[in-house]
Amino acid sequence: MPLKGTQPKAVQAAGAWWPGLGPALAGAATLLGGQRLGALVWWRVWRGRRHDAAALAALAYSRARSGQPKAALRWQRRCLVQRPQCAQAHFNLGFLLEQLQQDEAAQPAFERATELAPQLDLAWFGLARCLERQGRLEAALQAYQRNAALQPWSPHAHAAMARLQQRLGRPEHAQALIAHLRGFEPRVAAALQRELQAPTQELV
Repeated sequence: MPLKGTQPKAVQAAGAWWPGLGPALAGAATLLGGQRLGALVWWRVWRGRRHDAAALAALAYSRARSGQPKAALRWQRRCLVQRPQCAQAHFNLGFLLEQLQQDEAAQPAFERATELAPQLDLAWFGLARCLERQGRLEAALQAYQRNAALQPWSPHAHAAMARLQQRLGRPEHAQALIAHLRGFEPRVAAALQRELQAPTQELV
């Protein structure tokens, strides 16, 4: 809960000092008073300048953090209108759609993010997950590979690729990925090895 007596002053100040200090006050309010106070200040900032992309993005973020993905999605769409060439804005849209289990809608958002910023590793990971859930396993594998190339020491894409290779009937590729994982994430590799061997053991 925001500190009593702080909220009205912060909200009023954001509107009064918008030209130079509005966003800074909003950021400070979020840091000191929590998401609720920060959202109120950003709301005041947005009221003073309806097309401000930073305020729209902050409002989307605050709604997402407070467990309101549908409201966050509405703000993020408005942000994207102001930032059509911003890879992060497209990624955020894809992330929210993914949270709402709308993979077909999230996919083009992630794809656009990777087009605008090929180095955005999380966009490749989000795209891979959407493709995998849609049953497009080979395309998902390629997206995971792009993510792994950008994050070579992260176990997530490597583990996902191993599972996909197993599903695609290429256990030797899955084992190669597990062996690679063992070099820097031995616990993850061991757990993954047990996971992929479990069906075979049950059949025996």
